[in-house]
Parts: sequence; C-alpha cells; structure tokens
Amino acid sequence: MSVPHCFGAQIRRTAVVVLSTDRLSISGSPGPLVEDLGKGRHYRYRYSRLRLLVERDQRYYLLPLGWRHRTDPTYVIADDDSVRVELFPGTQSSR
Repeated sequence: MSVPHCFGAQIRRTAVVVLSTDRLSISGSPGPLVEDLGKGRHYRYRYSRLRLLVERDQRYYLLPLGWRHRTDPTYVIADDDSVRVELFPGTQSSR
C-alpha cells in the first residue's frame, strides 16, 4: 500500500504532544487524540497525533495527522504555564 506524497511529508514533520491543565478547544476530523490523564494531575489533558507546522512568537502552529490543506484547521497553541509542548522526531524516510 503506498502512502500519498502529502501524507508522507506530513508524518516526517516534527511530532508534537501537548499537555494541558485545562481542556483545549481543538476538535475536528481529523483531530488529535485526546486523553484525560485524571483528576489531580497538573497536566490533566494529553493531545497527540499532531505535527509541527511552525513555531513563532511563543505560539505553536500544529496540524493533526491526516490534515488536508483545503478543509482542515491549523491549531494555534500559545506557550504559557498552562501547557507543556513536547517535540519528537517525525518518522524518518528509509531511503
């Protein structure tokens, strides 16, 4: 099964996990995977399956996996004390 070129480029982007003290207003289809880590945790909500588009002026512009440029939103996350943004290498090409 071949991977469409645009999706292949997307999964090679930097992977992002966002941890948040409060539920964020990010949704849609495709959207991130949202996990409630439980009451009593400082960062209660975990958002994954995101890729970094760009970081500028203490804001992260994120795309969900499966993002389509004509129809899907770009999520903007402000870097402040209520969120923790973790960056990971995207999937690397096997060439």
